[in-house]
Amino acid sequence: MTQGKSRVGQEEFRAKERRLRRLMDERGFPHLLLASQANFSWLTGGRGHILLASEEACAGLLLTPGEVLLLTNNIELRRLQEEELPGLPVSARQVGWDERRTLLSMVQDICGVAAPASDLDPVVAATIAPLRWTLCAEEQARYRESCRLAALALEEVCQAVRPGQSEFRIAGLVSATTYERGLDPVLILVASDERVHTRRHALPTEERVERYAMLVLCARRHGLIAAATRLVHVGPPDAELRRRHRAVATIDAAMIAGTRPGTLVRDIFARAVRAYADAGFPDEWRRHHQGGLTGYRGREYFATAESVESVAAGQAFAWNPSVAGAKSEDTVLVGPNGPEVLTSTGNFPTIEVEVGGTGLRRPDILVL
Repeated sequence: MTQGKSRVGQEEFRAKERRLRRLMDERGFPHLLLASQANFSWLTGGRGHILLASEEACAGLLLTPGEVLLLTNNIELRRLQEEELPGLPVSARQVGWDERRTLLSMVQDICGVAAPASDLDPVVAATIAPLRWTLCAEEQARYRESCRLAALALEEVCQAVRPGQSEFRIAGLVSATTYERGLDPVLILVASDERVHTRRHALPTEERVERYAMLVLCARRHGLIAAATRLVHVGPPDAELRRRHRAVATIDAAMIAGTRPGTLVRDIFARAVRAYADAGFPDEWRRHHQGGLTGYRGREYFATAESVESVAAGQAFAWNPSVAGAKSEDTVLVGPNGPEVLTSTGNFPTIEVEVGGTGLRRPDILVL
């Protein structure tokens, strides 16, 4: 088998390793085990999963005082080395699949300690998470391409929606177009007609589209997750649906416009709450979260009135305001001077909404 090229170069890998080792020094951790998918992918760019939905990786990365070790079983070792981590300065230790060994027991044997620091511990995980939040230039470039591909996949299916298709059928099409572009679909939601009005997290069902559908995709590539929502209508939407859609587009635009370096996240949330009221839907924000910081997890955290975080250049956000019957969502990268919408292809209809005297474009309802 020909070895592939690592998604993360050695320079980027070493820079992240140094950040982890500084944290280890500050916290007094002689060893550190990374066992979550998010941290595995952040450090290596590789897919550390078998089950898409699992929070834990199928292998561990152990930082010892002298090296980084890949800990896994004999089933995964060769695949991980050749396809996910080629060229990275990572040594390996394996156990047989039948040995019933846990990552922690492997670490204990290597380190000689009973309870090594690990992101399996929520407190330790919370100290590591902020290291993932601000993306380096290489990560930003990978993210731009991933978001573009994810949006193309979703919008291709939107163009193919037809009356009589089941939500399961549409979800299958989204999955296929996503995989065809080299991404893993980690979340697909599809709602048709009345379910768009009654379900905020619409897992697909056997219900069939008559006139209206909402499609939602979260797709992962190199560990980074792109999120987007698109709406499709067969024939012209009525005035009430148009009003609701313009409301969420305006709220979304207000949140995106406010996502600038140094801004407190709670202030963006407050801006959204005001925008809901101004649009005539003062209580709809209570019925679903409004999104938050994204990247190596679908949401690293959700924005609330109590959020203590502030926006920094290089961070990514996915806001998702909704009212019954409509939702607006894209993935946004924060540049030094403002936000950049990454899940925009130029191939989907848009509407212009005004925020603070400035016109911003948001996805329209695609009319078939």
